[in-house]
Amino acid sequence: MPDYTRNEILYITENELVRKASDLLFRRCPIALSGLLNRSVIQEICMIMAESLGWTAEDCDTETEESWLIAVKYHGVTGKTDTQPAA
Repeated sequence: MPDYTRNEILYITENELVRKASDLLFRRCPIALSGLLNRSVIQEICMIMAESLGWTAEDCDTETEESWLIAVKYHGVTGKTDTQPAA
């Protein structure tokens, strides 16, 4: 995960009233602006957030898909799933 530790993600989730992965990714920290956002990063973020929010695996899948669609539609992220920065 680019530039953030697990504990930082948990802190943001617990102390900034985050309830959606898209809120954390696009408004609470600059992960989406880094050029490193991809489906794998979103999945990792969702799994960490699940620890704090009590999400199920299905919840994580839903949050991952919703956030990915936002990234593609509104932020110009390509369909790449690797961890390389967008060109």
